[in-house]
Amino acid sequence: MFLLSPSSSLSLFLDKTGLLYLEYFRSHVTDILCVSKFNYFNELFLPLAHHDEAFALIMAAWGGFFYKGKKVDKQVSNYLYNSVIKFKQNFNNPEQMSKLNYYFQICYYLILVGYNICNGDTQNWAKFLSNCYNSIKEYGGIQQLCESFHYSNDVRFLVSSFQYHDIMSSDSAKNGTLVSMEEYNRTFNHENFKMTEVAYGIDSLQGCNRPIYTLLGELINLKVQIRRMCKHNDMHKQENSNSIEAESRILYQNIIDAQPNGELVFLLPEDEKPLHLSSFELYRVCCKLNWFLYIKGLLPVEPKIQCLVLETLSLVDRLIHSKFQVVICLPLLMAGICCVKTREREKVSRIFETISKSCPVPNVSKCWTIVQMAWKSSPEGTSITNWEDICNQFDWHLNVC
Repeated sequence: MFLLSPSSSLSLFLDKTGLLYLEYFRSHVTDILCVSKFNYFNELFLPLAHHDEAFALIMAAWGGFFYKGKKVDKQVSNYLYNSVIKFKQNFNNPEQMSKLNYYFQICYYLILVGYNICNGDTQNWAKFLSNCYNSIKEYGGIQQLCESFHYSNDVRFLVSSFQYHDIMSSDSAKNGTLVSMEEYNRTFNHENFKMTEVAYGIDSLQGCNRPIYTLLGELINLKVQIRRMCKHNDMHKQENSNSIEAESRILYQNIIDAQPNGELVFLLPEDEKPLHLSSFELYRVCCKLNWFLYIKGLLPVEPKIQCLVLETLSLVDRLIHSKFQVVICLPLLMAGICCVKTREREKVSRIFETISKSCPVPNVSKCWTIVQMAWKSSPEGTSITNWEDICNQFDWHLNVC
């Protein structure tokens, strides 16, 4: 049964098949991408489909991709192609940029990011995320965007979606996040942002995990900073070394102390609360792995790393058969490249086999390839693998969400 009325404005933009695909996007696709009952994919994006043909077509393409069993056929390709043409005509004229045009640009680029990640793309999604960043930057940054749209639920979801994909990117792991963590934190710590947090509810993508995802972003950027300093021999300068050491200690303590927002946890249904809290703990352990491996330089074979690997796999076991399987890719990747013993490697192999059959995002298979490459290059766990370097070998711009 269609909940999107064919007699609505959508019938002006879509044929019968397009309406079917858009309904499938609404009723199925967004549900498997969300980790909460607050479905901001539908709340934000579906009204845009009623408003403009470009949005109706791209969401029909996204729904059609899943409806066809994760395949891009000629019809899906046509919806996508025509959507891009309409977008360029309606919203991409530099001489006619308005507040709403920037808003529509940001929405559209984030939809393209999501669509391309879902179909396993390792090139175009990163270009669209960069385009989205440029639109945000031209507008004045994420805080200005939130201010202009009064910290509405819609703009909060846009910022959340952008941050999520920014942090989960192999490009960010290599070069640092597009938006600085200072800018993210200024926005998230603004009193107006905090005041609307409970009204916004549980984020569709991040769940209750924003505090720990933000710390993961800080870790990523600190790792990039250290690698650059080592490359230029700046780590030998005592003041630089002391500064990095102090920053890393503070960051680790913040990881230990991090907690999800208690008011948001209170909103969770009792049966979902353990899953959300396990997801948060999974990313805390992922942060610890990153810290010991990339900031402190411990080898995978070290007992501390192996304890964190076991802790990761235990938490993955709790989440793998739930809707939270969509968030386990990065922690599993990190644990996988640190596995040394045959027993743990076999377990990781079985987990990847399981989630590759059911996870809606096909980049799981690429993460498994990275893990196998790490095992091949360091069979005994006596060297550190930078997973983004393996992505670079394959010319992948990988998003591990």
